[in-house]
Amino acid sequence: MESHASLMADPKFWVAVSFVLFFVLLGSKLWKAGTGALDSRANDIRKRIDEANKLRLEAEAKLKEAEAARAEAVKEAAELLARAKTEAARIAAAAAAEAEASAERRKQLAMQRIAAAEASAIAEVRNTAADIAAAAARSVLAETMDAATDGAMIDRSVTPHQRVFESGAILLYLAEKFGAFLPKDHAARTECLSWLFWQMGSAPYLGGGFGHFYAYAPFKIEYAIDRFAMEVKRQLDVLNQRLANHRFICGDTYTVADMAIWPWYGATAKGQMYEGGEFLSVHEYTHVLRWTDEVAQRPAVQRGRKVNRVTGPLEDQLHERHDARDFDTQTQDKLAGKTPQ
Repeated sequence: MESHASLMADPKFWVAVSFVLFFVLLGSKLWKAGTGALDSRANDIRKRIDEANKLRLEAEAKLKEAEAARAEAVKEAAELLARAKTEAARIAAAAAAEAEASAERRKQLAMQRIAAAEASAIAEVRNTAADIAAAAARSVLAETMDAATDGAMIDRSVTPHQRVFESGAILLYLAEKFGAFLPKDHAARTECLSWLFWQMGSAPYLGGGFGHFYAYAPFKIEYAIDRFAMEVKRQLDVLNQRLANHRFICGDTYTVADMAIWPWYGATAKGQMYEGGEFLSVHEYTHVLRWTDEVAQRPAVQRGRKVNRVTGPLEDQLHERHDARDFDTQTQDKLAGKTPQ
């Protein structure tokens, strides 16, 4: 006890105790401060690690997006290249086709020029022959006709003699004179005259237009041929629609309209004009063909086709008609002392 009491009374003891307490208190505060700093540091490190992980994940996502974009770009580039190759092949094929077509056009042009030269030579021979024939005809007519009657049809059964010319006018004049082939009813007569005059206006496009440029022009003009061919096809279509519902042009009765239209458009429908039947696709106009065949069976039509004809079978050639009996006695087979084989 004495030692304990003496220890308690010893100032060094209390100094030691004070130091211990001081260090304990100081250590406690330093520990708290240190652990707090360490915790703060740890939290900061964890936060930075989390941010780093987040950045890493974002970087990985960006990398994946970049790789996907690169793959898409590669795919698009491949598609563009394929399209470019296809387009280049198409352009090359088109250029080759155009070159071939150009060569073919030059070949056709050369053939057309050759054909035109041949046609020109043939036409010149024909024109020369026609000039000779016309001169001979004028010489003969000059002996029998005066200047007033030259170039016209003369009706000498009336006084004064009646001059009449142009095929449509001649048909109308004869129909009215003999009261035949022209309807008496006003509406039917008007319809008939309309179709008669339709032929007067349309036929020049067939003969002077299509016929000239397709068969007789010294050189081929594609535009002119196509233009007049389409017009003739339009006219044939007009007739075809009309004849789809009518036996003849003006109904069930044969009239001057049929007489005027048939020689031009009937022959065209049968492919007998300018050797252009296939080019005009005349087989398409079935009603015109039906009408053409029916008119061709009329005896008067068959006789009329012989008059002034200088080609074909001799029995179908009556160079001049002055009397109805000439069909039996004046055809070329009779004059030549021949009979058809």
